[in-house]
Amino acid sequence: MPDPAAPPGAPATLDLLAAPRPLPPGRPAAVLVTLWRDPHGGGEDATRLLFIRRTAGGAHAGQFAFPGGKLEAGDAGPAAAALREAAEEVALEPDGVRVLGYLQPVAIPVSGFSVQPVVAAVAPRVDPGRLRPEAGEVADVFFRSLGELAACADWERRPPQSLRQGAWPVFHLPEGRLWGATAIMVKALLRRWRRPGVPPVR
Repeated sequence: MPDPAAPPGAPATLDLLAAPRPLPPGRPAAVLVTLWRDPHGGGEDATRLLFIRRTAGGAHAGQFAFPGGKLEAGDAGPAAAALREAAEEVALEPDGVRVLGYLQPVAIPVSGFSVQPVVAAVAPRVDPGRLRPEAGEVADVFFRSLGELAACADWERRPPQSLRQGAWPVFHLPEGRLWGATAIMVKALLRRWRRPGVPPVR
């Protein structure tokens, strides 16, 4: 599908899932992976992702994440839950967001959640300066471009006694280390980003 965040003259496509996938066992949850157009960027730097840093307390205290949370009884599905959570956590209103598709669900053993990533484009009229982190859940917000993320992608090995042994993606950002479920989602998004003449991220 065409990417509305791509700059003119440099078309890109996102090979996304058209519908949510059945979630692995666990508490169902969803996160909103938002694509923001940077008018001053070019190529891979023209599209940025919004990240939040969780407040202290809880299983994911201080970690980087996408806005999101558990599915509530009134949610029509993962997309509705992700949009609701983004509005609650950072004041990103749903009328400025268009859902593009989905990534594969990710299970988080430490918290017991099973998460459906929902990928969406944010309208150019939405001012990122008007985002307001909800103090009880979000310590701060920041943006990183796809180019920056691709450049700092790495792998780390987990010891055999860990819940997830083997090699797992990690991103060394100026704000700190991005790892865990969010890093898995970012890596999956980069792999599904297709731009003419640019080899896919492995």
